[in-house]
Amino acid sequence: LQVIDVLGEGSFGKVYRAKEVAAPGLSISQPCREFAVKTMAKGVGLSIDHQAAEAEIQTRMSSHPGVVTLHEAYEDETHLFFIMDIMSDGHLHDDIYNNEEGSEMDEATMKNIMLQLIDALDHCHKNDVYHRDLKPANILLSREGAEVKAHLADFGIATTERVGQSPCGTAQYISPEMYWSDANGGEINYAASDVWALGIVFAEMLAKTLPWGAAHWDDECFGTFLNEPKYFYRRFGISKQANAILAQMLELESESRITLPELKELVQDTNAFL
Repeated sequence: LQVIDVLGEGSFGKVYRAKEVAAPGLSISQPCREFAVKTMAKGVGLSIDHQAAEAEIQTRMSSHPGVVTLHEAYEDETHLFFIMDIMSDGHLHDDIYNNEEGSEMDEATMKNIMLQLIDALDHCHKNDVYHRDLKPANILLSREGAEVKAHLADFGIATTERVGQSPCGTAQYISPEMYWSDANGGEINYAASDVWALGIVFAEMLAKTLPWGAAHWDDECFGTFLNEPKYFYRRFGISKQANAILAQMLELESESRITLPELKELVQDTNAFL
């Protein structure tokens, strides 16, 4: 592979665009394919065991079209290298916030993306994989004709344990029980926490902004949400049906939160989100 340019950079490493090149004396009969190459220094940000688990988990989940395919993983003395499919349309965060006026995502596309994400996340959960860091920056997009395809990426802090006591993720997407566990050592249902995070992603798609800074009592907007059943409808002008979906995804008690199969049916049956 020959590196072309940098696609992105995070706290744990960089992602490069690379293309196939022929070995000396050989030729490639097919057009050169491009890949995304994620590089991580061993043991930096995450333990080496966590980094190895990321490769194993993403390889297992790669059979689903809603998960970025990991083709191979390599290592040298200091770094790990993940060779993955490259996504032509960047990530969902850019699609939400950086679209020019008049080119915003329409309701049909929102619905399609949500259904794809529900299917991909349900596939993960059925195979005992819990992402724990769902957010628009970790959802990559591609296109097949006019249709937008969504793909889960970055399984760096994913776990195979459904229940645990380790709060983790990105602050704005963390479920309330993550904060409670951090304070009192209680158990966290990571499947329900993934549903919460997906709810925040859905809210961002609809409102073009985050609903609050953190799902914590100290956050004024979150406090308003807890006391106002129609918070999203009144504050962001979305439909009552979409408000009802978000209310079930963002149920305060994790055991009462909507399941992914229930959510899929609800989204399928909803025609107006805005």
